[in-house]
Amino acid sequence: KKYEMKFLAGQNGWANSISWVHLLEDTTIIQNFWGKELAVTTGLGFPEKEDWMNLARKLNRYHASGLIINVGQYINEIPEELRAYCDENDLPLLTVPWEVHLSDMIKDFSIRVFLQDNTDEQIATALIAAIETPDNQEAYRKELLQYFAVDGSFQVLLLTCEGLDSMDTVERRKLSYRIQVYLEDITHNASFFYYNSDFVLIANEVPEETLYQLIEGAIKRGKRRMPELELCVGIGSKCMDISRLSVSYRRAKAAAR
Repeated sequence: KKYEMKFLAGQNGWANSISWVHLLEDTTIIQNFWGKELAVTTGLGFPEKEDWMNLARKLNRYHASGLIINVGQYINEIPEELRAYCDENDLPLLTVPWEVHLSDMIKDFSIRVFLQDNTDEQIATALIAAIETPDNQEAYRKELLQYFAVDGSFQVLLLTCEGLDSMDTVERRKLSYRIQVYLEDITHNASFFYYNSDFVLIANEVPEETLYQLIEGAIKRGKRRMPELELCVGIGSKCMDISRLSVSYRRAKAAAR
């Protein structure tokens, strides 16, 4: 609402998960994307419909989390072909009016990303403590209380692939970002992090059917956008209360072997 943002297409791919925000008026920088980048443009460098399609294809190829177009000066009508492509490939497409100051919006988003990264690290540390030392609830319960329903249901999913544990930190982080792009809008009641040779997704108060649909959708998107990658998934049983998280984790670990 603050930026009068409109969602035009690709809503199934909205992950509410952004690694950084880039203002771009050509496609050169996109090849350096890690994944989860949100692209913002005024349209100055994309005068023709095919320019927009090329932009969308590259953003999709390099695992961007979405595209925001500043409409009203260099572009007024969003091509239908662009909308259709974004819908087909679950690439979020949004607009903001020309009156919005992009510098303010990008600064706002960047600060939020920075703060969220710090919060995510704190949450992951506390969740790992819940897995490793479940009896020592002082090490994690109070920390997690502000983010999760700690006495509610939890379920652990592990995602792994060949060579994951031997990747360097940069390559693993890139892959982590790209997988998170495919996990839709689960990030508000879940945490995703790397631990003990696997990517870990911990869901809180998420119905099992929803969770299975989410994983199926993520694998489908992964195959379409990273066909060379074969993901293995292990799903633990649902448990009640954060103190039982280690049980779900162990069962997910066994299922992922």
